[in-house]
Amino acid sequence: WVNSTHLLVVADTAPAGELGFFLAPADGLGSIEEIGGPADEDTVGFGRGGHDMILSPDGSSIVWTDHDARMWLAALRSPTERTLLAEGVTFAPFGGSPAVFSPDSTHLAINMNTRANMAAIFLYKLATDDTPAAGPTQLTEGRSNCWAPVWTPSALFFLSDRELHNEVG
Repeated sequence: WVNSTHLLVVADTAPAGELGFFLAPADGLGSIEEIGGPADEDTVGFGRGGHDMILSPDGSSIVWTDHDARMWLAALRSPTERTLLAEGVTFAPFGGSPAVFSPDSTHLAINMNTRANMAAIFLYKLATDDTPAAGPTQLTEGRSNCWAPVWTPSALFFLSDRELHNEVG
């Protein structure tokens, strides 16, 4: 479900079992639009983490990862126009999503690997009518793994495997 007029449908659309997803009129009248799927090789990667398709809180956008660990964004008002947000998206080791929208749907926190092959949190600002998109910008320093970002109304939290060891000399 997306809103009172449209449904988000996930369907097995290819012989290889890849999942595509579609925006369909809730009343069953009108055409069904493919958002991502095998036709353009931007497939939903449910096999890689189980939480790869994320709908924004306001229902205006959707992000997904494909089988090449690329993250895509589509505004549901024009679902055939897609934006590549990131490559090398990582998946939380103990479940969780590779990305989460902010409560106001204006930002996206994304898990990606750094050049040092450490999981880090990056921030992507989505375009609005008044401002262009920006990012992704790295938020965590990349010297320790950080994953599973979670938004609250006032902050962004994440897990990290930091080893805090102070030596007093």
